[in-house]
Amino acid sequence: MTTFRRLLPGLPLLFAAAFASSGCIIVDGDDWEDDRWNEDHEDDWYSTDNWSCSGGSWPGSAEVYDADDISRLHGCYHIEGDLSIRGTDLQDLHQLAQLVSVGGTLTISHNSNLATLWGLGGLAQVGGDLVIESNPALVNPGHLDSLVEIEGDLEVYANQSMTSFVGLEDLRFLGDSLVVEGNGNLASLHGLEDLLALGGDLEISHNNTLEGLEGLGGLTYMGGDLLQITYNQILPTCEAEDLAGRMIAGGFQGTINIAGNDDEATCP
Repeated sequence: MTTFRRLLPGLPLLFAAAFASSGCIIVDGDDWEDDRWNEDHEDDWYSTDNWSCSGGSWPGSAEVYDADDISRLHGCYHIEGDLSIRGTDLQDLHQLAQLVSVGGTLTISHNSNLATLWGLGGLAQVGGDLVIESNPALVNPGHLDSLVEIEGDLEVYANQSMTSFVGLEDLRFLGDSLVVEGNGNLASLHGLEDLLALGGDLEISHNNTLEGLEGLGGLTYMGGDLLQITYNQILPTCEAEDLAGRMIAGGFQGTINIAGNDDEATCP
């Protein structure tokens, strides 16, 4: 349906009636100031309160802040825009059990009780970034075992209970960067062994309990400009250097920054 924002002065009534009969909506000029869009009307017209997963697809972006929000996404196969799950008390994501793809960025952040990503087992593709940030109870990204490709970044920040990447075993390609930063109990990158290529940068920093980089053993190519492995207190520097050497052999010509790791540790 087409909506006309104002009735032009002097528009003949017969002409107006013809527009109305065609399914158009004519908004009287008195509702508009100085020919500018009325923000109150815009908010009403663009509200997602009445949206649903008609035909299995959510027609735009979705934000989840509580159980009521996520229940509206039950039965969705595809979300056309971004999906943000932020600041909830959810313990899992079982309402998303039928979700196969997110067209934009998937953000899971600041969920105090989220211990598992159960419910995302069918998710196969993310069209933007996957951001997992500040979920204090999350031990690993388990239940993402159908995810093969992320077209943007994989960013994992400040998840203080996370110990590994178990659950991402099928991930093969990242369209952009891998960023792993400030995860205080991360011991390994186990779960990323099948990751073959990055389109962007690699940044691994301030993970104080990270013991090794064996989880990136399958990585042979990165297309970005920065390889940064810094301030991981017990990570052997020689492992970071070995990874850098492998990327150079694969054609990497960007900046390498390796600093603040364990220079005394030895490598096999």
